[in-house]
Amino acid sequence: MHERKVIPLEGAEPRRAARQPHAGTVVGRLRDQARGQLRELARNMFDNVDDALFDLAEKAESNAQQSAYFDAMRAVRLARAEMERRFLDAVAAGFDLLLTGAPRAPAAPQEPSLSLVDEEEVEESVAIAGMVDKAEARYRGELHALRERFQALMGRRRVEPDEMPLAPRRLCEAFREASESMDVELRVRLIVLKLFDRFVVSELGTLYQEANRMLVAAGVLPDLRVRARTYPSAHGTRARVAPTSVQPGPSVELPPGVGEGAAADAALFETLLALIGRNKEGTVPAGGSYWGTTEVVGALDALQRSAEPAVEGDVKEALVEQIRRIHPASGAAAINRVDDDVIDMIGMLFDFILDDRNLPEPMKALIGRLQIPILKVAILDKGFFSQKGHPARRLLNTLAQAALGWDERADRGPGSLYAKIEETVNRVLTEFGEDVGLFETLLEDFEAYLEAEERHFALVEERIRQASEGRERLEIARARAAEAIAEAVAGRPLPPVARRLLEGPWHNVLVMIALREGEGSERWLQAVEVAQRLAWSVQPGSAADRAAYARAVAPLVEELRAGFALVSLHEDEAQAYLAELEACHIAVLRGRPLPGSEDRACAGDPDAGEGAQAPQEPRLAVPEIPPEEQTAETAPRAESLPEERLGEDGIVEEIVLAAEDAGGLPDPAARDEHVERLERVEVGTWFELPDEEGGRVRAKLSWRSPVTDRMVFVNRKGAKVAEKTLHGLAAELRRGDARILEDVPLFDRAMNAAVEALKRHLTA
Repeated sequence: MHERKVIPLEGAEPRRAARQPHAGTVVGRLRDQARGQLRELARNMFDNVDDALFDLAEKAESNAQQSAYFDAMRAVRLARAEMERRFLDAVAAGFDLLLTGAPRAPAAPQEPSLSLVDEEEVEESVAIAGMVDKAEARYRGELHALRERFQALMGRRRVEPDEMPLAPRRLCEAFREASESMDVELRVRLIVLKLFDRFVVSELGTLYQEANRMLVAAGVLPDLRVRARTYPSAHGTRARVAPTSVQPGPSVELPPGVGEGAAADAALFETLLALIGRNKEGTVPAGGSYWGTTEVVGALDALQRSAEPAVEGDVKEALVEQIRRIHPASGAAAINRVDDDVIDMIGMLFDFILDDRNLPEPMKALIGRLQIPILKVAILDKGFFSQKGHPARRLLNTLAQAALGWDERADRGPGSLYAKIEETVNRVLTEFGEDVGLFETLLEDFEAYLEAEERHFALVEERIRQASEGRERLEIARARAAEAIAEAVAGRPLPPVARRLLEGPWHNVLVMIALREGEGSERWLQAVEVAQRLAWSVQPGSAADRAAYARAVAPLVEELRAGFALVSLHEDEAQAYLAELEACHIAVLRGRPLPGSEDRACAGDPDAGEGAQAPQEPRLAVPEIPPEEQTAETAPRAESLPEERLGEDGIVEEIVLAAEDAGGLPDPAARDEHVERLERVEVGTWFELPDEEGGRVRAKLSWRSPVTDRMVFVNRKGAKVAEKTLHGLAAELRRGDARILEDVPLFDRAMNAAVEALKRHLTA
């Protein structure tokens, strides 16, 4: 009796074999058992969704973000019962469809046409593809046994892998359709999908084992022995059957953008891997022999140590050719799917590196030579993709970051950065076998080189920064002194000597006090008052005014002498000023015209009537340069200031009488995205700027004025190469003459660029 229930694997023709009489009963029991187990798994998942959203709400950086997570919690709670029902009904429908023999769904459930889907659908499709790939790899043996037993139970009718009611793709698509009842944003949908992966899909092993046990108990192929389809190991042998999926990626807690560090990086890796897999759909052969990881790594090792510094053309083609040279008996074998995907991934990343505009061309060529050893690392150690701290990744990023500011014209000799990077690359090519620890050793050595360079160049850069800050303070003090004198004069007519004295020595007195003690200090206020009294003391007035003049002149002269001493005015020059001023004071006291004055009204000429020329406000020698016209050529050179003019705090002590440049504030009306971006840019950011010879120079923003937004740029050796205003640089960015270089780690930029490129390809 029991014997008759067993359906042999060989012999029976599928079209003539009748379905097992008890198939309906067995399938019904399987359905009920599966619904019960999946119900418990789904409930556990929903409990964790609630907890995860609550945790994210507590860690939210803004009230709006927190409210969004709380709203999502409510939406998931409201939709939970409906989602459970729809999910479990879809699972049951899969069993019923298998039993009735009705027209079956396609082997691979069709997704919406990629040319019509939006970005959110692509994100969900990628997440589903990653979940399915991992599950199919993890449960390959159990799924193969289930499929064979389902086919035997159904009278040898062919059951496609995706047609099985409990296939990972069926379950994931069923949950995806059920989740449409949630009214939440994509971010939350991805969180729910990831938790479905963690709490349901990752627990399907027990479900599959129980289903196989029930079929065996029902007498369906109890003696079935399944040859497990395993991936080649790092030590491995050539696989005889092509893997149908990718190797399970690292476990991640949340989807991209939710977590940080290793979790987000692992999720990005899974996304890229899934996109590569989708891009290959229909191109992977169903059978044949495949080279294992051992053969692939051996061929890579041979390519790495070849006389050629880099592989020309397609790396995969060169690799296949090399394997066939080493293993001529392998014939028409191909690279196994896991390693093939890794090869494609590394190829995409290095394509991005070689197209990266942030790196100088010679540096791209150097770093590009690392493709073979980096590929070998990625095949040997899958943690390379998911660990930001992986030594090979860190070395690659550090080399690229150091190359960002490299200038070929000034840095290519012995001991240069180029020479050091070349030495590091050559050591990787000649010394790397399978010990990833070499990358850690080389990284430490390269970082020590950079630290030594930085210590040396930092002193040069600091001097430039101090000079720029000192000159900025000097210019601000000059401008403030000019304003104070203009206010003191307040439109009064002045004799030439008073004008010269205020615009010359006394302007410098105010500048010196502003630099040393500040504009609000007592000495500053006293010096401003002296300027006001000087302007008042040379004005014509009544007899009563003259008496006040007589009392004020002596103290005024003493304060002027003290100011002259402060700025070290030569005694002869100081005496000449005071002698001329004394003549003016005598003329005022006697009611006579001022000496040297051509302004009759200023001299108190009684014949000067209403038609006399109005007194002009003194013009102070502080030229202004509009921000948009000021360039590195018109701006004064901070490093040209003599060393002895720098005090211990970097402040310019000597007062330069001829103002070089008053800077100027940016026009608030001239704002666009370039201005706003420059306002946010941080000191230390690298730029590519036009140089005097019509070429380009790489320069780092070393200092910017908090008042005028003037920017000083240095090269990687700390020497000043340019000085620009914010609006002047914004104009260059607008024209495309300058650009900001991205300082994001090279590997991270390459990973993100590869993901975006594949998404565009799939949605094209």
